[in-house]
Amino acid sequence: MWLPCQGRRHERAVGEAMSSVAIAGLPAPLAEPLDAAAAFAGMSRAERSLAEEVLGGEEVLFVVRSGSRVDVGGWLGPARLWVLALRHGLALVAHGPRPYAERILFSELQGSTYNPVTGELVLAPARAPGLHGIRMTPLEAYQALAQIFQERPGNVAVAD
Repeated sequence: MWLPCQGRRHERAVGEAMSSVAIAGLPAPLAEPLDAAAAFAGMSRAERSLAEEVLGGEEVLFVVRSGSRVDVGGWLGPARLWVLALRHGLALVAHGPRPYAERILFSELQGSTYNPVTGELVLAPARAPGLHGIRMTPLEAYQALAQIFQERPGNVAVAD
């Protein structure tokens, strides 16, 4: 069905409705933090050190070693990107000579979705220029979306 564009107010209302619909089919967000050994189990010592520096002691609820790679200035090519879900945002880290580290609040990711065709979690609004989507399994992506869209003041609850 075609609807004429009615400006930013219309776009915002449609975006809020889409976010509400997306919440209904997601798994429950994780509330229990991982212990440090589990949170950093698959990381190298350098990756763990970078992640701990970025986190600043904040609890990690969910960790994914994504299939995406980012340019960190290494001789051997791009480094693997790690996605860590925290209480109020995501941390993205990749270790290398020029490490990639970013923290993003969930409130800034309300347009995010999973693209099953590409197998990528699409963080929206768009993030870094070289990072269009983050490759991960559907289960990992839907859990990440559950963390992003978890019910908080300001989010619309969806009745089944």
